[in-house]
Amino acid sequence: MKKALLLLGIAALAFYWFVGREGCQGPGETPLARYLSKNAELVVEVPNIGVFGERPELLTKPFEGIATPEQQVALQAELVRMLGVDPFTPKGLEAAGLAKKGRAVVELADQGRSAVVIVPVTEATFFANSVKQYAASRASVQKTEIRTVENQAVEVLLTQFGPDEVVVVAHTVRGKLGFLGIGRRGAELVAAALNRKPEDSLETHPEYEAQKKAFVGDRLLEFYSPGAGGAARSLIKRFGQQPALDAEALAAELASLAGVVRLEPRGIETELELRFSEAGRSRLGRIWKSGGKAPVAVRSLRQSDAALSVLASADIGALLKEAAPPGSPMATDLDQGFARLAEDTGVDFKNDILPKLSGHVGVALGFGDLRQFRSIRELMQNPMGLLFSDFALGLKDAKGFPTFEQFAPKVDPILALRGMRSEKRKAGSVETTAIVGKDRPEFLLLETFVHGDGLIIVNQAGRAEKLVNAIEKPPADPLSDKAGLVAELRFGPVLVALRQLDLDQFVGGGPQSLVVKAMVSKVMLALGQLDVLRLEIFKVDAGLRLKGRLDLLDGARDKP
Repeated sequence: MKKALLLLGIAALAFYWFVGREGCQGPGETPLARYLSKNAELVVEVPNIGVFGERPELLTKPFEGIATPEQQVALQAELVRMLGVDPFTPKGLEAAGLAKKGRAVVELADQGRSAVVIVPVTEATFFANSVKQYAASRASVQKTEIRTVENQAVEVLLTQFGPDEVVVVAHTVRGKLGFLGIGRRGAELVAAALNRKPEDSLETHPEYEAQKKAFVGDRLLEFYSPGAGGAARSLIKRFGQQPALDAEALAAELASLAGVVRLEPRGIETELELRFSEAGRSRLGRIWKSGGKAPVAVRSLRQSDAALSVLASADIGALLKEAAPPGSPMATDLDQGFARLAEDTGVDFKNDILPKLSGHVGVALGFGDLRQFRSIRELMQNPMGLLFSDFALGLKDAKGFPTFEQFAPKVDPILALRGMRSEKRKAGSVETTAIVGKDRPEFLLLETFVHGDGLIIVNQAGRAEKLVNAIEKPPADPLSDKAGLVAELRFGPVLVALRQLDLDQFVGGGPQSLVVKAMVSKVMLALGQLDVLRLEIFKVDAGLRLKGRLDLLDGARDKP
């Protein structure tokens, strides 16, 4: 509960993060990074806390259609209750003792359980009252202490948690800056910020300066993690790792992480850069060499009826060596797996298949006709009918690539034991091999064929013909001849599939059906505002660049 309240408190500042557009640090003022740890887990910089008070529509517009007006009003009211003032107007900021404009920062610590917030303050008494109101909304404050740090009085508000006294908040004002510590380590973080020497601060970290120059253009929110590698190693130690893959060593090569958030006319975009050490950059360079143009067979999977499509490229040989270094237990397991495949199929995958692959792979998932399911029970009996899945591997040269006939002598007997058989089919002018029920040819397990520069596998009838036709006019290469990954989640096909359901028949009667139908209706309402969620990952000189973007449908929101 306390962690949830902490996150809710930080959410008050998060509203500002989505709207600040200009830095407001005046000339000669001490950079706020001067007070933050050189090895901070995560730092968020808010360019201008006052923009939300000046233009509140910038906050509400992105959430129109996703959260109802009533939900937005309720959340705003909760924040007003917590802070004791209305942070959504210039007067509210003034009542809280905050400047109407100014840069603010948040440093998260203890894996997000504690934080120190530094904000521009105009009236220390108002600021203190607002902090106390916020503390009272989080916990029952049972004790107050005044601690002296660098001749600076810091008020610490505590509560009782079992036999221990736990910090709710700690706060003070130095000059025109307010310091607010939240969580168990709140007082410690405030004291550390006030005591911090310039050489130990974030502003002297070489990665911090490099990261600030990594992004150009407008941004609403900036965040940095110079100590990202250490945080990653801590998580790996906490949750464990596969013994054959030295994940801790990989995390040690992560030097820092930074990102920005932008509000676009049709949605929200975030961009991240992961900077690696020289060893890490070398490793990435081996895995992600120049990609080359993605084969048309792989690109053909990006169809408008696919809810999810993924296109990626990498050097498969290098990837296997990194995941399973020669002599490692993983390499031994991998060799044994290849040996079993050769015995079962008669084909040497390691030497006859892998060298012929271009390193490109495509996957597409979409919904079948949900009208065939009249109840949840029928869906559970045939879950494979819910989704279609298309899969493609790019080939360097389709000539000489093993055909199913080479597998058939050993595979057909195995299929027969499982009540299946293979048969030849046609998809346009292309010959395919289908795995079907032995006495039920209408039951399709999969259908596979080599066409042009790719091996394609589908699991629903009609998909092979669709992709053969698509190869004649393939979509553009989203990788743009580069090595990386592009994934797209299209909400339209999901909405179309849900609309096919007869909810009254599918869910059945009773009180539970009303709850399910209400939930589905809300989901459909939200999906009706969304267009595409897109993720891109590409190798850059410093390491990796990630971009995520959520687009709303045209007309779902106005331009900012």
